[in-house]
Amino acid sequence: MKVESNKDENEQNKNINEETKFLKNKIPSQSNRIDNINEFSGKLLNFSDGLSTFSNLAITYYFKDNLQLSPSQSALFQSILSFPFILKPLFGLISDVYPLFGYKRKAYLIVNGIIIFSCWLILSLFNTSAKLSIIILLIKSFSKTFLNACTSAVLVEISKKRKEDEKKLENFNTSIIFINFGNILSSVTRGIALEYFPTKVMFFITGMMSCLDIIAGIMYHEIKINHNINDNKLYKIKQFKEIVKQKKVILLLIYMLIMTIVPSYYESSFYYLTDIKGFTKRNFGQLTILIMVLFLLNSVINKKYLSLFKPKTVIIFTTIIAFLFSSIYNLYIYYDLKYKIFAFIGVSLYISFKALSVKPIFNLAFLVCPKEYEGSIMGLFYSTRDFGDTMASLLGSYLAFFYDIQNTKYTTYSKMILTINLISLLPIFFVNIINNGIISSIKEKS
Repeated sequence: MKVESNKDENEQNKNINEETKFLKNKIPSQSNRIDNINEFSGKLLNFSDGLSTFSNLAITYYFKDNLQLSPSQSALFQSILSFPFILKPLFGLISDVYPLFGYKRKAYLIVNGIIIFSCWLILSLFNTSAKLSIIILLIKSFSKTFLNACTSAVLVEISKKRKEDEKKLENFNTSIIFINFGNILSSVTRGIALEYFPTKVMFFITGMMSCLDIIAGIMYHEIKINHNINDNKLYKIKQFKEIVKQKKVILLLIYMLIMTIVPSYYESSFYYLTDIKGFTKRNFGQLTILIMVLFLLNSVINKKYLSLFKPKTVIIFTTIIAFLFSSIYNLYIYYDLKYKIFAFIGVSLYISFKALSVKPIFNLAFLVCPKEYEGSIMGLFYSTRDFGDTMASLLGSYLAFFYDIQNTKYTTYSKMILTINLISLLPIFFVNIINNGIISSIKEKS
């Protein structure tokens, strides 16, 4: 067994050397041109990912107005649609180990882009029942998750070609900024668009936007893998297991889950602000724009400044600041304040600082991600975050039920928000999981 394992390892190293030799023999100008095209493809994929949120608000209104769902039911359906996100490491591992048509990323990007486009097109052109609509949205969610897993791998592969660790991480975070550009553009337009277009038109526009994924996949340059060279799948799966079993990886994953599992009050707030405070579609569009602009600032801050501070320091301060801003929203509800600005400030800055607190963990995850396993390992971290978000939505749904939050009954809503605010401080008490030894180990081997 040991001889066979060594043979597999030697074959794996031979494959890597052959690929490296192939790349070195390329004309330098041609190699640079390919790198530039691939970087553009990665940014286009991220930009498209941001644009894909264009129909998020339309779906929420569809659940509320068309399907007549309660706040807890809406949260439940949103959780079901987000379930595929937890499978991201599986999709990443599939793309790492099982090439499609000889490609690890390119073919998967194109195929999943086509599926996403088809799902939006069906929803926009045909009258579908509630059950069928959920099934189509679920299929779209599976393909979107697979596509995101491949996109994450592409970004890591491109970024890790840089020589210095700072440049690698900076390039990775620069690419992520393009998600926020896409988010801002979709946020600026979707709130206004909903006032003039029905949901089916919104779905059709989102489908047209998803074509960018297909274009980016076609543009992406990748060396086609010879099936005879890539037969060593069991070895790769075994190596993946060994990587995941490392202490530093396990601790990062555990803390990522702790940070993201805080109950969500997005769905219940949507109903409260609509039914009680008279928020319009345009108001929600404005709130979303504000949140997306703050996310863009988060990415810039993360790229330029967060690396200057210890991860634990960043996590503690951002978590406390997020709690304080969420408390403003709680006061807005408790005292039934009339000015919407309090809701805008409280909700947007709470979400912004909560997202910023997770950035140091993703920076460490990028550094710990080894070559040849970009899709599976980064997928594992993203899926852990998405699993935490799914659980947060379910916990928020349970709290809405526990506090008896209904369309016409919000007397205990401030208590629910206070409970969630207190739970949001939980990550501070576990911050020592990310100790200096773990951080040093990650940076030494990156």
